[in-house]
Amino acid sequence: MPQRYYLCPVVLDDRGRRVPSIKLEPEFANDENASMTVVIHDTEDIALCVVNIRNHAALAAKSGVDILPDFPLDSKVGSMHQATKLAMRARLVARGIDAAVTDNADGFRDIVNHIGRTRLGNAGFDADNFSA
Repeated sequence: MPQRYYLCPVVLDDRGRRVPSIKLEPEFANDENASMTVVIHDTEDIALCVVNIRNHAALAAKSGVDILPDFPLDSKVGSMHQATKLAMRARLVARGIDAAVTDNADGFRDIVNHIGRTRLGNAGFDADNFSA
């Protein structure tokens, strides 16, 4: 089961806590290995989630959710299919992430780290230690 990175809106739960708009329950309750780790900044309107589930298509189809490409962290962005790269770039720009991040990134890890460190303000964020 591959893990994938998602960007989604931050919403308030019934206790007034800031949580990602995507949830694994109850829809993915039968996926015994389903897991999710989240980075949320106190003042930002998006969350970065890494999700490990069998059916990513169902979660990616939810309104307001952007799934990042199924691409290894170690891979060079230049080797990404051009249409995939452009679609990712457009989704990131729509989320307030500068196009230069995608344009100038050496590897996919650089993009994920930029989202965690810069867009979400977590200076210690490290994609290598962010897993579901």
